Amino acid sequence: MSELEIRGLAKAYGTVKVLEGLALAVPSGGRAVVLGPSGSGKTTLLRLIAGLNLPDAGEILFDGAVMSAPGWAAPPSTRNVGMVFQTPALWPHMNAAENIRFGLGRLERSIARQRVEELLAVLGLEGLAGRYPHELSGGEARRVALARALAPRPALLLLDEPLTNLNLALKVEVHAVLEAHLAAQQPTLVYVTHDPAEAEAIGGQVFTLPGREGE
Repeated sequence: MSELEIRGLAKAYGTVKVLEGLALAVPSGGRAVVLGPSGSGKTTLLRLIAGLNLPDAGEILFDGAVMSAPGWAAPPSTRNVGMVFQTPALWPHMNAAENIRFGLGRLERSIARQRVEELLAVLGLEGLAGRYPHELSGGEARRVALARALAPRPALLLLDEPLTNLNLALKVEVHAVLEAHLAAQQPTLVYVTHDPAEAEAIGGQVFTLPGREGE
């Protein structure tokens, strides 16, 4: 578990201000849902928390330690963060099982194999372990990406619309898997969505980002 605090966060791309003066705090093991329309900065926020982008202003802290500040960020590999992007971002040269195994780093092979098999089973992917990303449907790829993020049991879990491209039945199943993981591992969760009903189902604090003018 990891306490997350964001103070006065700002990010712009050229002259376009994506985030400005954002502040939020999520207690260790807590949940935050970031709700907003396309273009409101939801994905940018997650990338900043993960250390993939640098803020223009403000700070991001984990358990009171500064992890990002203007011009500097601790490497993503040191943050104990799991992230599911809006697009699955799977390694094209690895099959589904190998993509999940990638998230486990140097873990002992037998233990890693057991963890991969466990996640393949709970996410209904057993028959797809040997398939490559181009052989998966959009929903299957999303589930593999979620399994890869859950594999190392991260202290902070960042989910960028993880139920996209799933039919209603799969949404219910994957949400149940996610809830079971949250109950068992109690990571701090930041969940991005544009759907108010989905935000309500996840629970926790809700932070709404306004759309930019003209969007």
